[in-house]
Amino acid sequence: MVSIPTVTVPLHTLGQFCREAAERMGVPPDDAGIFVDVLVSGSLRSLPGQGQGVQQLPTYYERIKAGVVDVDARFEISSRHGGVALADAHRGLGSVAATRAMALAVELAGAQGIGAVGVRDSTHFGIAAYYAMLALPHDFIGIAFSNAGPEIAPWGGTEPVVGTNPWAVAVPAGTEWPVVLDLANSTSGKGMISWYLREGRPIPDDWALTAGGARTTDPEQGAAGTLFPLGGAKGYGLAVVVDALTGVLTGSAFGLADLSAVSTLVSQPSVL
Repeated sequence: MVSIPTVTVPLHTLGQFCREAAERMGVPPDDAGIFVDVLVSGSLRSLPGQGQGVQQLPTYYERIKAGVVDVDARFEISSRHGGVALADAHRGLGSVAATRAMALAVELAGAQGIGAVGVRDSTHFGIAAYYAMLALPHDFIGIAFSNAGPEIAPWGGTEPVVGTNPWAVAVPAGTEWPVVLDLANSTSGKGMISWYLREGRPIPDDWALTAGGARTTDPEQGAAGTLFPLGGAKGYGLAVVVDALTGVLTGSAFGLADLSAVSTLVSQPSVL
């Protein structure tokens, strides 16, 4: 077994480094503050192998350089009626788009009693809990969904057709700690499988299917195969529903839509 070393870095130093890196990537200063806060929050709240947090900086750099993410994109409100709005991120940073969408959702909820904002044409947004928790200071319940490129096959199938499609709910509890749930609709993700591969450890047999559709404990075959849905058929069903809410409803990509131009790294977050 290979041991993966970890390094402890002061939080302020980490945030400052990420801020400088983001601005060197061309992210405007106001957006960089949001982007870095989401990244650092991902590192503080996630397991290292879950693929979220500051370790994603090189990936974001590659996406920006390739034109997958437009750091100068304008967050545009396409329509707004009562407590519901639709926004277009124009391929901007998903973290920035989702943060602004939740801010609008909170504003709508304050005026209407409920606020729902869908975001189309956005990109990877990190941990869903970050956006759900933005509602907590207002004593509101926050809910955030996002879909992604296909990695989960239909129950009983072998070809991936839906993404891990994460969702989060944050419920205020007065003076007590809030109730926060953040999960994907796969048993595990490719990040954790890759972590096990680097350590030379077998994965549980309910994490992934091989390319041929068989359960496997081999992380290499699992990484090249299809993710196992959370709770079997139930997780696949939930992933389909998230696709409907975030892809179909907002006019974004969903299911087997061609995401090859963006290397299937794009998600269309909606804050509901």
